[in-house]
Amino acid sequence: MANYWQIAAGSQGRDYSEYFIRLGMAFVGGKENADLMSEVKIGDRVLLKSGLSKLVAAGEVVNRDGEHREEGDKEWLRDVDGWDLRAYCYVDWHIPAKPVGVEGLNRNTIQRVHKQQPQLKAAKVILDFPLRKALNPYQAKPSRSTTMKSSST
Repeated sequence: MANYWQIAAGSQGRDYSEYFIRLGMAFVGGKENADLMSEVKIGDRVLLKSGLSKLVAAGEVVNRDGEHREEGDKEWLRDVDGWDLRAYCYVDWHIPAKPVGVEGLNRNTIQRVHKQQPQLKAAKVILDFPLRKALNPYQAKPSRSTTMKSSST
């Protein structure tokens, strides 16, 4: 059975959800968050949250080029607007037309979701909305953090 994970794409004026979706990835910084990312498995479901009550996207962890998650191997994730977001996983995202209200999320950057309501909302988004094709991160990667911020591809 797949695990469910909530992940935040920034906070306090930072929102990297566009990059998560565009690149078909979810990435985190910090040792504790990287340790949790190391537990993510192929087929797990990921809820991309905004704040504590909005589901921006949902998806499934997938294998790309023989990997589904890694840490520290993509230099371009080591400085995203000054943040070292070194741990990541690949996700096939499904994006609703507008964020979906959800209860039961918390403040953590990444955490397993055990509550049924957010799991059901994520499953519905995955079922009801088409898969968003990700760009190849090797082709779409920024050359430095300011490129990531201003890129429109």
